[in-house]
Amino acid sequence: MQKHPEVQEVIDTYDSVLPVASAEQLSAVRRQVLARLDERPTAARRRLRVSLATTAVGALAVTAAVAAFIVPGADVRPGDAPAMTTVVATLDQLAVRSADARALPVPAGAFVYTRGREVSLTATSAITGAEALWYRSETVRESWASSTGLEPRRIVMTRGLNAVPLRAGDAAKLDASGLPWRRVQKVTLPDATKAAPAPAAQQVGVTEPTPAYLASLPTQPDRLLDALRRVAPTNTKWSAEQNVFQLVAVLVSSGDALLSPELRAGLYRALAKLPGVEQVAGQLDLAGRPALAIARTEGGVREEILISPRTSRVVGTKQVLVTAQDGLPAGTVLSRTTFDQKLVASVGAIR
Repeated sequence: MQKHPEVQEVIDTYDSVLPVASAEQLSAVRRQVLARLDERPTAARRRLRVSLATTAVGALAVTAAVAAFIVPGADVRPGDAPAMTTVVATLDQLAVRSADARALPVPAGAFVYTRGREVSLTATSAITGAEALWYRSETVRESWASSTGLEPRRIVMTRGLNAVPLRAGDAAKLDASGLPWRRVQKVTLPDATKAAPAPAAQQVGVTEPTPAYLASLPTQPDRLLDALRRVAPTNTKWSAEQNVFQLVAVLVSSGDALLSPELRAGLYRALAKLPGVEQVAGQLDLAGRPALAIARTEGGVREEILISPRTSRVVGTKQVLVTAQDGLPAGTVLSRTTFDQKLVASVGAIR
């Protein structure tokens, strides 16, 4: 039996999300983990949070999801949800785990590579009358963005994959409509066959944050919530609280690579202070990974942020009808996304 199973667990996680490392680099990581384990009493070793912020891995592209890896405590096995009964307690534990992590430095000139999948519903009323025909299809999206501000440098999308009608018997109607509902389309932006447009001025903010902008945000939950309320969009469709919830969802997913552990923890604790936030049990992301769903419902739609119980990072989102709408029954999943991020050396690189 292996003397230190925690070491292999960290090495396996490291090996699965980072570029291929040399034997020397893996040996350096192993030595650091053992050194940290040896610093703790035996009874506390399984509770050790191990960071891989070392010179051995500093030059490699690192996962942008957490920028640290966590060895679970004895009461939290990999893949298990924390044994919590309230959303406030769950978010607090996620915040504690996030704050315990240490972020690896972002290499100069690195790019944030995101690969995501979305399965969503589309409706068409092309058939005579008011009948809406619904079908589900998948989009795979890859993007490369600057690590200094998340401005997109290249986006590659394949849309229309695995299209199927929502209701049995609607395929013939959809075909008869003449709409290309089965068409698979690949789009690359910017288009290499056309002259590149002049770069637009970056709109620094939550959707395109710079490291300086993120550093300016408070990490104390109440102050952070106030700051988010000031920059949240205002419209008549959603309440101010729902706009803030959606804003947090954008920041902890698209901006995950640049979040400090303290800011990530602050965002989770800020979510816990929003009225109407709840936890939905038994969730999986599109990749089949267990996920804690932190949700808020408004207008008959439940918006969910899916968080890995193992790493405390956001791994996807979900939208579910809780009341019948537009001919769709309650419980219909409108969309599901899952995504992973890592830092890479150049646009087009995936490792």
